Amino acid sequence: MKNNLHFPAKANSIWVCLIFLLPLAATAQQKDSLKFNNRKYKYEVGIDMQGVFSNGPGTGLVFKIRNDRGKYVPVSYGTNYRFQLILNGQLNSEPTVETGDTLYTPYYDFNKGDQALIQILAGWERVQYFNRFNFYYGMDAGPFYRHMESDYFYVTYLHTDGNYYSTYTSAWETDHTSYGVSVVPFVGVKYRLTDRFSVSVETSLWLEYSTTIVRLNPNEPVWPELYNVRSQYHSFGSRFSYLRLCSFNYHFG
Repeated sequence: MKNNLHFPAKANSIWVCLIFLLPLAATAQQKDSLKFNNRKYKYEVGIDMQGVFSNGPGTGLVFKIRNDRGKYVPVSYGTNYRFQLILNGQLNSEPTVETGDTLYTPYYDFNKGDQALIQILAGWERVQYFNRFNFYYGMDAGPFYRHMESDYFYVTYLHTDGNYYSTYTSAWETDHTSYGVSVVPFVGVKYRLTDRFSVSVETSLWLEYSTTIVRLNPNEPVWPELYNVRSQYHSFGSRFSYLRLCSFNYHFG
């Protein structure tokens, strides 16, 4: 099963985020060193920038609402409700073809499979204010749906029996459909560039419970009913995402 998170691309995303964030932070820091009002605006919307630079198209949208309930309003910390939409995918690549010159000749046609992920998360975070820097932690939870098609394998065999030639063709394609629930504890840091704009990075631990359906679809000309396979299983997994989010945010309201 393919990994739709593109871990090699994550390393590139870290450098992109650092190059993007550090000059902005340095510029904003030079403007003033006065006490910063982190509670000026109640709402925040952000877009995950690392998906723009990954192997496949994808991004995440984050919306936060400050919790103002209570008799007293703290000035050194705050709590937010957060909602997140994650979209990710991977498109087919060009097929590669290999052929041989013998009488028993395999022909290969490989296509990278399509991948698609959609996830909705809701959660809570506590934010500690240190002038323009905000350190926060919390937890998200929500359902996800993931569909992946594996490599398409097409093989044609050429047989010879004296002066008689015949071909035999077989094609196999596997797709995986998973759905379930994720629980995601996280920690992050935000830098307030101005009253309206900020940048954030997060790291997290993903805990997932999923149901996966695997379908094997062969093009078997003789006994297709013997080769059509469908299996289903349940699983629990965990993984560490060292760069879960690298977002550019807008504050309003």
